[in-house]
Amino acid sequence: MLVAGLFAAGCGSSSQPSGNQDGTQAPATQTPQQQTPEPEEEKRLVIYTGRDQSIIDLVVAKFEEKYPEYKGNVEVLQMGAQEIMERVRAEKANPQGDIWWGGTQQALSLAVKEGLLAKIEPEFASKIPEGYKDPEGHWYGEMLLPEVIMYNKNMISEAELPRDWDDLIDPKWKDQIIIRAVPQSGTMRTIYSAMIYRFYKEDGKPDRGYEWLLKLDANTKEYAANPTDMYLKITREEGSLSLWNLQDVLIQAEKEGMPFGYIIPESGVPIL
Repeated sequence: MLVAGLFAAGCGSSSQPSGNQDGTQAPATQTPQQQTPEPEEEKRLVIYTGRDQSIIDLVVAKFEEKYPEYKGNVEVLQMGAQEIMERVRAEKANPQGDIWWGGTQQALSLAVKEGLLAKIEPEFASKIPEGYKDPEGHWYGEMLLPEVIMYNKNMISEAELPRDWDDLIDPKWKDQIIIRAVPQSGTMRTIYSAMIYRFYKEDGKPDRGYEWLLKLDANTKEYAANPTDMYLKITREEGSLSLWNLQDVLIQAEKEGMPFGYIIPESGVPIL
């Protein structure tokens, strides 16, 4: 589930009241000084997100249209979900961001336990079903996001396509897979966790899951530093397959014209 939360700090300024603080009256002969009004603090919003740039551009434009006082003052820092988690941890004593937009339920739930997120009740809170938001209002789910197999349609025919996760470890796909670097990516951590868990469910231990990941690694040509790098490499036919979330695959195909298709694995998909 893709979720969003508010960091545990508020932005704003405080001012001391003007005039004599002890309540005494100034002498009649004293010329009162003209008070210079303090300038209003500029509205500013800092967002940490793992969302695709085209989604960021669309949402920020709509936000600034509705709240013109923020126009030109929305700063978006794009990074992987795990990178956001680590940054928010590091900034706990002095938060630099306002909103965490786009991450896994697991990551934001952990952030709540660590006291990194503030409570908030947005106007849409009552429209989010229980189970898709934090019970105390620290984060709210945005969507359920299936993880799929992505491929370059110019490189693989329909007849050749892998049909399930286990097909990816077939030696015929050696050096054909390009994966987003796992440590920084909430999407890839979710997929890897699901691959381990399906064996743990059967065996009561993760060993076969780790072995499966080693076989996937043997077929993996490269771990891309970020999603954009991954998209470009597959478009340039440096690799033909990846594992990624359905929404971003569709965005790249329909909005950016990239030659991407997707496969819903027959055994099921993890949901972010």
